[in-house]
Amino acid sequence: GPDGYDDSLIAMDQVFRYKNLYYALLHGRSRAADSHWISYIAVSDDLRHWYKYWGNPIINYHEDMGSPVIVEDDGRMRIYTTGADVRLHYMVGE
Repeated sequence: GPDGYDDSLIAMDQVFRYKNLYYALLHGRSRAADSHWISYIAVSDDLRHWYKYWGNPIINYHEDMGSPVIVEDDGRMRIYTTGADVRLHYMVGE
C-alpha cells in the first residue's frame, strides 16, 4: 500500500532478476504540496506479489529526481536517476 512518499503518484521504471528474486525500481510522489519524487524498491519472488524494501526510500532528494534504473558495470550495480540532469548512485555497500 501507499506510504507517505508515494500516496499520490507512482511509476515503475525497471524490473530485473537478481539471485532468484525480482526487483522493481519505482518512483513516487506524496500528496503534500511541497513533495518531490522519491525513488524506492519493491521485491517479489513470483512477479505477482510485491513487497516494499524495508529501507525505502533509497534515494530521497529535496528536488525532483526520479526514473531510477540499474545498470551493471564491471560487477557493480549502479543506479541512475533523471530530473534536470542525470545522476549516478552506487548501490549500498559499494
